[in-house]
Formats: sequence, structure tokens, C-alpha cells
Amino acid sequence: MRSPYLARLGASLLLLGLLAAPFACGGPAPAKAPGAAGPAASGSAVASASDSAETPPAETSDDDGACTGKECLAKCDAKGRARDCLEAGEALRNGSDGVAEDHARAAKYLDKACTLKEREGCYRLADFYVSGDGVTANDAKAVELLGKACELGRGDACDQLAKRADKGEGVPKDHKKAIALKAKGCVAEDYQVWTCASLREAAEKKDGEAVRVLADWKKACDASKDATACAGVERTTKKK
Repeated sequence: MRSPYLARLGASLLLLGLLAAPFACGGPAPAKAPGAAGPAASGSAVASASDSAETPPAETSDDDGACTGKECLAKCDAKGRARDCLEAGEALRNGSDGVAEDHARAAKYLDKACTLKEREGCYRLADFYVSGDGVTANDAKAVELLGKACELGRGDACDQLAKRADKGEGVPKDHKKAIALKAKGCVAEDYQVWTCASLREAAEKKDGEAVRVLADWKKACDASKDATACAGVERTTKKK
């Protein structure tokens, strides 16, 4: 005869099996507790939200000369800064960056840049006075502007004046001054290699003035490491 204890145990096990059946068969998940956090957002969802955010516009630099075309004209007129005026003059000279070519207007902006001691403004304006482009041709004015550009460190302006002095074109013929101008151009901040090469070649041909300049540079560089003299020595030394 079956034991009453075993009968009760069997009934309990049957009841437990019936209660567990819905979960074992993929039935409904337990209800979420109030306030429980949901699943983390997927990477694509985060990226989508990020992409939809507006990108702030790039800031426009107010640095002197950080402009193009009409913006340069407006900045030169409003602020009167050297590089702004130079860029305005260059845009008008070349007809670039949305500005129509106008050499007469270009000359005015280049003149303003030159007055503000922008060497390139003086140098470019000198070209106009040589050619009569945008201004009335005036060789004496061109020489004056080249002299100013040379003093401000535009090496090719010194070189042009040296050639004039050697030939007596628009200035008195003066070979000593020509060599001095070549030397000044060679050690200028904005120098051209051909100016230094020309000075070296003159010394190689035993030009007394050129020999003296190179010797003085070497002496000053060796004795006191004078920066200008050392630059002259380096720039006139033939590269192997």
C-alpha cells in the first residue's frame, strides 16, 4: 500500500512543475520593477544623436592680412592696417578673389600699405611707377619706393637699385654704391639667392669692393658671431 508521505511529495512536485512551465517554454518575462532603467542605447543611436547636433561656424580671424578679396578692402578701409591694405592692393592688381582688376585703385591701397611700412607694398607700387600702370609713370618716384622697400628688408629692391647704380639708370653711376646695395640685399630678411651669387661672383673676379665686403663679413662673423655678417658669409659661400 502506497505511503501517504510519498503521495503528498508527488503532489507537491507536480504543482511545482506546472508553475515553472510558462517560463521554461518562453512565456512572458517577469514584469519590470517600477523605475528600473531600460537597456543602454545602441552605438548607432548615439552616433545619430551626435550627428544631428549643429556644428558651430568657424571663427574668422581678425589678424592683419588674414583676409581675401573684398574683405581685405573693407578691413583696410576700416582699420588701416598694413597687411590688410597690401592684400587689398594685390587683389585689385591681379583681379583675384572676386575683385575686378583695377590698377588705379590697387595703387592707392599699395601706397597706404607702403606708408604703413609694409615693404611689399612699396616694392609693388614701384613697379607701377616704372610702367605707368595705374599711375603716371615717374622713375624718380620708383627709385624712392625701391629705396624704402630696400630699407624695410626687401632684398630684390636693393638688387634693382644696385643694377641702376652700376649702369647709371635713373641714378648717378656709382659702382661702390652698387656693391653696397648688393651687400644690403644679400643680408636682407627677404633676400634673393641671385643677389648673393652676384656679389660672390664679383669677388671671384677680383672686384675690390666685393672682396672687401666679403672679408669684412668673415672677420665680424669670426670675431663676434655678428648675425648679419654670418648670414652674409653663409649666403655667399658656394655650395658644394
